[in-house]
Amino acid sequence: TGNASNTAKWSPSQLPVPADDLFFPGATVFTITFDNTVPTVNSHTYRNTVNSTLTISSPHTVTADVDVATISGDNATVHVGSGQLNVGGNTTLGDVSGSTGTMTIDGNDASLILTGATGDYFAGRSGVGNLTITGGGFVETGDDFIIGSLGSGSGTVTVNGGTGSFPNLDLSRVETIGANGDVFVGNSGSGTLNIQSGGFVRSAHDVRIGIASGETGSVDL
Repeated sequence: TGNASNTAKWSPSQLPVPADDLFFPGATVFTITFDNTVPTVNSHTYRNTVNSTLTISSPHTVTADVDVATISGDNATVHVGSGQLNVGGNTTLGDVSGSTGTMTIDGNDASLILTGATGDYFAGRSGVGNLTITGGGFVETGDDFIIGSLGSGSGTVTVNGGTGSFPNLDLSRVETIGANGDVFVGNSGSGTLNIQSGGFVRSAHDVRIGIASGETGSVDL
């Protein structure tokens, strides 16, 4: 727990630089604050049963990927509690069969923006992925938003409510902005999308539900 600028928190003991891959393993529960002293790194990987909260006081950019639970047996969690997390590549929850990745984005100043034109969000690639967006939180993808990507993958995404009052509402939301940016609910895996209490999901292209033979997709409004 502490500020990313505290070199004693890293191994080796030095400030992360843009070429660095940040690796968060173990069974710890921690909060890390990213400010303008660590504006850019190459990647984030969350492993084992780590439970992390990101507090971002100045936009933090990951030029490649954010991966939550990459090995069978992983059950890792990431909370984006405030601030803007920019990702140039993909974000994946539950990369392989037997892994479970969970992410929550809570609050009207909490967002995850996939800035790359081919940037995809996978909630359950080959494993299990769970994403909850509340309190006006926001996910934006340059390309596709996929719940239950591959055959063994399954995902559940809940987009709930917002904050404020009319006309100053900040609704919890998911948006794809690329010209071919689709929302898949059960691609080759199984997917569930819950849109509750004014939350919304907007696709720049198509919304596809249970598209592979034998797979399931459901949307609960």
